Amino acid sequence: HPNQLYEAGYNLIIFGVLFSLRNKSFREGTLFSGFLIMYAVFRFLTEFLRVDEPRYAGFTISQFFSLIMAVAGMVLWYRQHANKPTNT
Repeated sequence: HPNQLYEAGYNLIIFGVLFSLRNKSFREGTLFSGFLIMYAVFRFLTEFLRVDEPRYAGFTISQFFSLIMAVAGMVLWYRQHANKPTNT
């Protein structure tokens, strides 16, 4: 499989999504957490196509790091949206 082309394709998709959302009013860091989650998911999936990579419990090291990145993005997103400002 041409993994480099897949990576270029999903990076363009991520860029398109984030670029289209750039003028919307989000909390600070929302686009960054979205990037972390999208990149981690795409990277995790394309790692299945790589051959001759050492695997541990069926996953490559990059997939483990992708899981960590996705969880970090979700935690960041949750922290940004769970703390809603009060108007008192």
